[in-house]
Amino acid sequence: MEKINYKFLLLSILFPLTMMGQITDENKSVTDIVLNELNRERLVQRENLDFRIKQIDSKLSILDESLKNTSSSSEKVEKLIQRVQILEEKQSELDKNVVSVYKYNYSSAILNLVSMEREIKPLNLFNSSKDFYTTLDKVSNPMTYEGYSSWFREFEKIY
Repeated sequence: MEKINYKFLLLSILFPLTMMGQITDENKSVTDIVLNELNRERLVQRENLDFRIKQIDSKLSILDESLKNTSSSSEKVEKLIQRVQILEEKQSELDKNVVSVYKYNYSSAILNLVSMEREIKPLNLFNSSKDFYTTLDKVSNPMTYEGYSSWFREFEKIY
């Protein structure tokens, strides 16, 4: 019986804490959440790239050492071919990184454009309302009518 009471007490304490966590998550904007996720993914990709580049560099240094110690020209040719392959692999990884950066920048730009569009819609509504009330002001002023202007010129000539 005490175990059940203990579990109930524990749940009654933890449940409001989890609800508070959900409320704070809901208060964050979707844009911030997605940008944080993109940043996290980019950071992981960057760390993986750094690790692969270090591995490739260590392979190169080991190969360079063995190349210095090799006296046979056929072995040197083979090791130079291996070196070129490793350098191509390194360049390929660096190119993948560039593409990854472009993808991140593209995603971030699209997300920011969508966010800006959400912010621009009220401005468009404001400008439309401003134009409407400006036009309404012109229409409600009879002195701006062409017929009134011509009549008033004639009236001034007569009187």
